[in-house]
Amino acid sequence: MTVDLSNEPGHIEETIRAIVDLQAEHYDSATSSQRVTDQFTALIGRPAFIIALTILVVGWIVFNLGAIWCGYRPVDPPPFAGLQSACSLASL
Repeated sequence: MTVDLSNEPGHIEETIRAIVDLQAEHYDSATSSQRVTDQFTALIGRPAFIIALTILVVGWIVFNLGAIWCGYRPVDPPPFAGLQSACSLASL
């Protein structure tokens, strides 16, 4: 990782370099499972993930209510016990 510190005072430059070195050392010493966990948490921490999850939940509800409205048997009828179970499991 390259950081341009040419315009920063000396003590700030030293601090930033120390942080960058510490992060690089941590990454180099991390196990593969720790790296996978870091990647996973980085993924679910993005706003796009929350938006996609919201669309999925709303779609599930609309699909099941639409099935009722069209006279079909819904996969997960209200109060959506299957959706609640999936959300509980995902939260673990």
